Amino acid sequence: MTRRLKAWTAAVTAAAAITSAVHAGSYSFTKISGDEDYLLLNSFGVSTSASGQVAFHGATTPNNFTIDRGDGGAPSPLYDSTGDFSFVGPPGLNDNGAAAFVALQSGGGYRIVAGNGGAVTTIADQLRGPFSLLAGIPAINNAGDVAFWGRLDAGPIGIFRGNGGPATTIADDTGDLTMNTDPEDPRPDLNSAGRACFFSYYDAGGSGVFSGDGGPLTVIADTGSFDLMSNTCSINDAGLVAFGAATGPNANGVFTGDGMTTTPIADSSGAYQQFFEVALNNAGEVAFGAELDSGEYGIFTGPDSILDRVIATGDPLDDAHANLIIFRHQGLPGRSPSMRRWRMAARASIALTWCQSRPLRCCLPSPWLAGAARRAAHR
Repeated sequence: MTRRLKAWTAAVTAAAAITSAVHAGSYSFTKISGDEDYLLLNSFGVSTSASGQVAFHGATTPNNFTIDRGDGGAPSPLYDSTGDFSFVGPPGLNDNGAAAFVALQSGGGYRIVAGNGGAVTTIADQLRGPFSLLAGIPAINNAGDVAFWGRLDAGPIGIFRGNGGPATTIADDTGDLTMNTDPEDPRPDLNSAGRACFFSYYDAGGSGVFSGDGGPLTVIADTGSFDLMSNTCSINDAGLVAFGAATGPNANGVFTGDGMTTTPIADSSGAYQQFFEVALNNAGEVAFGAELDSGEYGIFTGPDSILDRVIATGDPLDDAHANLIIFRHQGLPGRSPSMRRWRMAARASIALTWCQSRPLRCCLPSPWLAGAARRAAHR
């Protein structure tokens, strides 16, 4: 398709506190980059940091994929597919501006690498082993540790962590777990201590959200307590994990938990119909994507869809109105709408995708526009 769509991706950097007193319209948005210089910008490939930087993935030509980074000025190119790599994938980003991503080497074979625009550190290498497949979007913390999805030469699929030396196995499917075979769904999250959270199925049936650092896993929540588990999670530095789950027929919500206690954040008993990906900061505050009973899609920070609204379809944005907010990950299994792409990143940040087009084809690869937003002072 050659039709060009006007679209943009925005990241919202939370202030020191997100409270239920924040009203719709109390966020200001800063454009990071436009489609003027890109053949396409990828709605899958947006990561934000707590410092307000945004890394985004796109292509300038059909054969040149790029990872760029910006905060409101001219974006800085980080990596592309014109040199050592024939392809670079969507990045994770830390607060130091370092990106982690999957790269296809020009000579063949995939690597997980991390860098700040210069020489990269190889986290895992398909050609050197012990991995036969590396894919997805890695998570990187401020220490440079990277959590990623991989398949070992011996066969097991797992979530791993590395920083340039031998990788640590966080979890794999040699025990009672059946790891997701889709490397982009779910994506692990990683805190500053190197503890990751992730979604997995059980061999015996059911599923759960787990956290671990290479030792015994913590079951954050599973289908022993919930009807269905969302395949997305976010972990903060205290080890608290945000996740979504179904609590019964046509009932679901967003929760936080640490393996001992579970706290509800929002549920579908009111204006919310269903929930999507979640983001959690170190203060324990949660942002999440949701569809409302009215049919609007948006990003919210609490149980009140009006007071806790960051942005939703129909809201003013970039001298126009948001026609569709696209979420990076699927919603609850079996309850996800056809337009369900989204991305939320970093402990104190969220990212959203908005596009305006006729006809609306926002779930297809198209020239996204990257942008960032900071919360305005509450009045």
